[in-house]
Order: sequence, then structure tokens, then C-alpha cells
Amino acid sequence: MVRLKAHYDGRVLIPESPVELPTDVSLDVTVDTPAVEVPPGGLESLIGLGAEIWRGIDPVEYQRKEREGWD
Repeated sequence: MVRLKAHYDGRVLIPESPVELPTDVSLDVTVDTPAVEVPPGGLESLIGLGAEIWRGIDPVEYQRKEREGWD
């Protein structure tokens, strides 16, 4: 078995060094990818924003009133 360590740049696997591969053996590939971290203040910080404005309002009734104004 041949082991190949590579990194992924978003499009292709790039080996750490040139490799000549035999044709009659299996290949075990390990890919190192950077950990994806959500920056503070990302989309998660918007969850629930403005919820107090809609507290106590029935969404179906609100939509019905809005549609009446379309005519």
C-alpha cells in the first residue's frame, strides 16, 4: 500500500512532494483540511434578533391583514 499525504486547496489535492505511483497497489490518501471556525458575530449572532417586536402577534392573522391591503 502507498500512503500519500496531501492538502486540499478547495479545488485539488496537492501532494507534499512528487510521488510516482505503482499501478498495481492500493492507494491510501490522507487529506489535511483546516478546521472551519465560525467567526464571532457571524450569522448565529442574528438568531432571535427582533423577536420582541413580534411577541404576541399571530403570524396567520398578520399575513391575512397584509394581504387585504394588496387589493
